[in-house]
Amino acid sequence: MALIIPTPSPSQNTYSPYYVYPSESLATVLVTPLLSGENYYHWARPMIMSLSSKNKIPFIDGSIQMPPRSDPIYPAWKRANNIVISWITRSVSPSISQSILWIDNAHEVWEELGEIFSQGNLIRIAELQESIANLRQGGLYVNNYFTELNFVG
Repeated sequence: MALIIPTPSPSQNTYSPYYVYPSESLATVLVTPLLSGENYYHWARPMIMSLSSKNKIPFIDGSIQMPPRSDPIYPAWKRANNIVISWITRSVSPSISQSILWIDNAHEVWEELGEIFSQGNLIRIAELQESIANLRQGGLYVNNYFTELNFVG
């Protein structure tokens, strides 16, 4: 007789995005400084890295959709989705937190923040492009010039 090993449910499988480690708290602040509005790109990148390390990117990129409430995976989705929302909410300034407080889907929260705050950096992008265009090597060694180029802004 063949040995049958039961497959754990997604919420019990440590490789699943639905899995929430016992040590993961709703009160955790994943990144600092908090999103204040002007620092969206400097906030979003570490936030993505943190969520990726916790295997929760599918909740913000939309690849995991909310299942019907009757679906057996719904409780696991709701738990993981809520913890992602909590992490995002605690990683933004209090005034921004109030604007996303009533959104129940982590993907929608992420999209809302991107829509609101990524547009505000168009002026900063133009300033950086101008700084890069005006940067000259002059008498700098190549490695110093490269360092200057990387830290424009």
